[in-house]
Amino acid sequence: METIGAYTLPPWHSRLPIGYDLDRDMATESASRMEGILVATSASEKAGRVGIGGIVRDTLGNRPGQMLARYSIMIGSRDNQNIYTAELEAIVMVLRYMPDGL
Repeated sequence: METIGAYTLPPWHSRLPIGYDLDRDMATESASRMEGILVATSASEKAGRVGIGGIVRDTLGNRPGQMLARYSIMIGSRDNQNIYTAELEAIVMVLRYMPDGL
């Protein structure tokens, strides 16, 4: 009899390579060495306002380095939003508006 797991891949299985660095210069250098479809998101708070941004690039396409999608918006005041939920909203936004065919 076939065993059917509760998941498509075991949690310990390597899925997609993820790169991150807390130092801005190191993150920029690491991102410039990555290949394929690159997705970067960010959230910030300044002067009591919370904003999000993101970018999608294809380094292996016809025009390497070309931005496929980009956004930057203010989502609300610090009284109504926090930086952690803003990061999640940035991820949702970039996935929702990912160009067709990727």
